[in-house]
Amino acid sequence: MLAGVLVLAFPPAPPTAREIERQARALGMVYREEVLPLAGEGAAGTDAGAGKREVEIYIRPGSTSTEVAALLAAAGIVEEADDFERLVHEMGASRKLAAGRHRIAVPIDPRRLVEQLTRQ
Repeated sequence: MLAGVLVLAFPPAPPTAREIERQARALGMVYREEVLPLAGEGAAGTDAGAGKREVEIYIRPGSTSTEVAALLAAAGIVEEADDFERLVHEMGASRKLAAGRHRIAVPIDPRRLVEQLTRQ
């Protein structure tokens, strides 16, 4: 009974916007502008031959490496956002990720992906 009184007296804090977004991404949800269909096609991913598909993403100006990693994970380009973000930092590319649209043939080596996203 005491536990019930404590729960009523001290309800759990509502989740933060970041927690809600993290949970949504874990369920596969993304923002519409993060994964764009290729010209003339209805889906974001297409067959690019030999087991590859091409995905187009949009990196907003001012996006952090954390946001870019989450975007890539949500689009299915990388498996783990945290691992990709760590690699970006190790390669010294945190502030070099280029904003704009990028077409990425997946699967792709993570180091190659960092190189592709830092070209301008």
